[in-house]
Amino acid sequence: MYRGLFDVLAKHPDCYFQLFTNATLITEDIAQRMNKLGNVTPLISIEGLRDESDRRRGRDDVYERTLRGLRMCREAKLIFGVAASICKSNFDDLVCRKHLEDMAREGAAFMWYYIYRPVGADAHPENALSQEQIRKLREFIVEQRRNAPLLIIDVYWDAEGKAICPGATGMSHHISPSGYVEFCPPLQMAMERLNSEGSNLVEICQRSEYLADMRKMIAETTRGCILMESPEKLADFLESHGGFETTSRATFLEELKRMHHVAGHDMKDKAIPEKNPLYMTLKKRYFFGFGAYG
Repeated sequence: MYRGLFDVLAKHPDCYFQLFTNATLITEDIAQRMNKLGNVTPLISIEGLRDESDRRRGRDDVYERTLRGLRMCREAKLIFGVAASICKSNFDDLVCRKHLEDMAREGAAFMWYYIYRPVGADAHPENALSQEQIRKLREFIVEQRRNAPLLIIDVYWDAEGKAICPGATGMSHHISPSGYVEFCPPLQMAMERLNSEGSNLVEICQRSEYLADMRKMIAETTRGCILMESPEKLADFLESHGGFETTSRATFLEELKRMHHVAGHDMKDKAIPEKNPLYMTLKKRYFFGFGAYG
């Protein structure tokens, strides 16, 4: 959809990019272009099987068109992954061995599981996972990592199974399309913006009182996701700090105030540690490492 995208990627051959997409617009030519670039990995979102994909995307034939795009990537010999935001309506279809095997047969190198967050103007808190389903998701991930036909990735638990918030640890933040440095993708408010060269990014991440206060407040509140567990405390924090809303809707704060409490991924004393030694090492040293915790 953005015609200059691949030109931007080509200007930075020393960087690695993940392209989040539902793959419905990936053609043979586009897949071959990504192959030639050599620094981009498509992460293809499959939010359910046929009926669920159509419902979530508001279109017809979404699942089949996504699979066609996925197969274009496979034929172009791209390394690519598949992602899913798990909720009640797709849990049984996607949190199962069959889905992993199907995606592996289609050529996916990794599966990335997310937990559905009911945010936005048309949030559906009734579709959020229960605490028991989150526990089952964690158990499934840990068990399947022992012999799954592809890599399984999550960003919710450390090697010991303790909940983690990448933003609260300082491991990562999010840059909006307009250049605002946000705490994380669902929290669409900010205090600082990149300059035209982006040369102030490190300074913002290291010296922003807003980001530092947010990290401190969340770390004192939960190891999990404050957006899901305590939206009213988050709204109070954002109002008191006078953050600038980065959405085109200009309604994020009001949406946040209307949010319901839903289950988060902090299982406290019921943590489920990794069982696969390789994944435990990767999480400790590479995936969550970089001095963020441990």
